[in-house]
Amino acid sequence: MDPVEMAVSTARIISYSPTVVTVHTMAGGGALPGPQTVRIEPIREPMRIVGEASTLSRQWIVVIGYKSHPTIADTSLMRGDRFTVDGVLYEVYGVKPATVGKLEAYCMAVR
Repeated sequence: MDPVEMAVSTARIISYSPTVVTVHTMAGGGALPGPQTVRIEPIREPMRIVGEASTLSRQWIVVIGYKSHPTIADTSLMRGDRFTVDGVLYEVYGVKPATVGKLEAYCMAVR
């Protein structure tokens, strides 16, 4: 599948369950992008880490965004960026390189 066809397919996937995210902290210190429409899917159930004094919960998600679409700007996310969804702060821990027609960013809840 060529990049434009894949990008159009990705746009259709995002449109089924869109979420708007706004990056609060850019890793490279550049200008913050405006609100971006993406699709967010949990990777697995939240992990609970129980310690002597507290319990931590870690939620991993994948953000699916636009890349190479003929009429929609590419999603701007990179490792270290932070954004909030439904009151939960997430940090981007990795972006899958060389993905044709879509952006895949792996993120963890940090607060």
